[in-house]
Amino acid sequence: MEKFLKEAEKYLILAGVLLFAVFTLPGFPSPYFIPKEILASVIISLALITSLTRSILKGEMKMSIGKFDIGVLLLAIVYLVASIFITPNKMEAFFYPGTTTFVLLSAIFYLIINQFTKRGKNSVLLALFTSGIILSVSVLFTELGLFAKIPQLPEFMKNSAFNPLGSDLQSMVYLFALLPLGVAQIIKEKESIKKIFFGVASSVLIFGIILLGVNMLPGKPQAPVLPNWQTSWEIVIDTLKQSPLLGAGPANYLSAFNVYRPISYNQTNLWQVRFSSANNYYFTLITEVGLIGLAALVILLIAVYKRLVVNIKDKNWECFGSSFCNFSSSTGTNLPFYGSSFRFFRIGGKVYNRCYQ
Repeated sequence: MEKFLKEAEKYLILAGVLLFAVFTLPGFPSPYFIPKEILASVIISLALITSLTRSILKGEMKMSIGKFDIGVLLLAIVYLVASIFITPNKMEAFFYPGTTTFVLLSAIFYLIINQFTKRGKNSVLLALFTSGIILSVSVLFTELGLFAKIPQLPEFMKNSAFNPLGSDLQSMVYLFALLPLGVAQIIKEKESIKKIFFGVASSVLIFGIILLGVNMLPGKPQAPVLPNWQTSWEIVIDTLKQSPLLGAGPANYLSAFNVYRPISYNQTNLWQVRFSSANNYYFTLITEVGLIGLAALVILLIAVYKRLVVNIKDKNWECFGSSFCNFSSSTGTNLPFYGSSFRFFRIGGKVYNRCYQ
């Protein structure tokens, strides 16, 4: 029974990792985001119940400690506290867009995977990589109009702009963050057939990245629209003047934008547009969770960077792929994708001690 529960927990997590990026459902205010929130909640709840039952049957409870626990847990605590005491609309923080819910789920997800064996963690990475392949194929199908030719599919999937993650920019960064995993497997594997497999799989990811990049060129319908740097900076400063420690609250960037946007913004060609994120990830984070949230993220990034350097020195390419995957997903341009919640979900999924037991 104990072995069955252990395997059940493992396959629940693998299913969640595999499906999360491409999971969509009609009938919700957002067919992209809320279904992912529900999927993650169900998967993690079942995994926790399974793990707890196994511990009760075994008569003991053990917990592995990871290298990045402090940063991940601090982020989760900051988002939870800011949502309770700062965010005026709790529904936005916890339900839709659900920024705080995703951060909490990602922290729990991280802790669950920390309890896996090295082989189990490797399976999670392969499931994550496979999800990237499925996403790339989905992007290709959308580009070719294949979804529109299937009458049984819901209308939102037939749209020429359909993307399972909700935006082309989000998908491109997601695929780019997964690419080092494929490269690491090509370097590590000794068998030619496996090298060829991961080479072809990595090529599929690269093709998806190129296709998404072309779709986002200036003048294209999917070209990202973000506020300029000056506007984002002034909103950060004015927000910190009012609430330096915890910011405006998770999922509350739009309110901060409406209150603190500079007068000069009204002279731009985007003056009618109201943004729910800054032009970069860090400004969004500081605006929503203040300096404490920034400090928590810095602690996490320092830990990941140190591990990245160690992997390079040791020529441990398998672990380097995992570390770089996480580091690249934690930095860079902000994504107009319900604030920073999905980015943190990816951090929770990939920041774990795969190689450090």
